[in-house]
Amino acid sequence: KALFIYLDPASIEQNQIVARWAGPQLLELQIHALNILSHLIALVPTHVHEIGGHFTLALFLQSYTDIPRRKSAMMAILNASNFEMFKVEFQQNDLIQTLLDVINTQTEAGTLYLRELSFNILSNICKDCRENQKTFRRVNGIEAVKDNLQCAEVDQSGNSTTFQVAVLDCLTNSIFGNKRSELHFLDIEGVQVLLDLIESCEYTLK
Repeated sequence: KALFIYLDPASIEQNQIVARWAGPQLLELQIHALNILSHLIALVPTHVHEIGGHFTLALFLQSYTDIPRRKSAMMAILNASNFEMFKVEFQQNDLIQTLLDVINTQTEAGTLYLRELSFNILSNICKDCRENQKTFRRVNGIEAVKDNLQCAEVDQSGNSTTFQVAVLDCLTNSIFGNKRSELHFLDIEGVQVLLDLIESCEYTLK
């Protein structure tokens, strides 16, 4: 609970413990807090859920756009997304839309890994969760999957192979197994993109 004091955008300015730190110092403390939480969530997921830590993480991701904080927040959210108790509540806090915004808007150098993490989280929270699959479809998530199936981008934060593995994993868990999503994927010629990918991709992706 003490760690989340440094991450709640709604109370940071009012909290004297946090407000005394200058911007660069606060950024460093927040990244440290997020890195600790990334490891703790897997050990005490029920406690994190009870104190609403997952809502704070989602709000934090929406509030900060710099790469270091977003990356650390996503790592913590990724570990939380493995647990059923967080999946629907993440969606209720607009996390699906936030992650798709990262995928669609953060295309500058150094953000490939952020987009890869976004697909990994989306894959986890949509897996075996029809409500989240429906939301994913309604906010154009299927189009995002199709558009990112062909990626030859490489930057200092990641590479195209692991990125495409994340996209394919998201395709498997957010679209396949849901009849409406599968039909929509067919309608936008997603299967054709998959066939093109098979012809051109490396063996690992095949």
